Amino acid sequence: MASAFGHAFSALAIGSAFEKPISKWKFWALGVICSILPDADVIAFQFGIAYNSFWGHRGFSHSFVFALLLALLVTFIFYRNINPKTRIALIL
Repeated sequence: MASAFGHAFSALAIGSAFEKPISKWKFWALGVICSILPDADVIAFQFGIAYNSFWGHRGFSHSFVFALLLALLVTFIFYRNINPKTRIALIL
């Protein structure tokens, strides 16, 4: 079973492949947060949402659509001033 530490380690490992100008503390922190964020869907249990529901654990927050939306949101909020070619590389 994957853990928050495993997700964070993966984000750090993948992030190390990027060029130095974007490899700052913000980049690393966002990578770790974004890798753990989909598992925050366990909070749904507190609101009576079933495990196998679309909004339950391993539902929407574990989809490619959620990953793309999260990548777009984080990129445009935190990396607005970066060269557009680099910004696209961040998303993909």
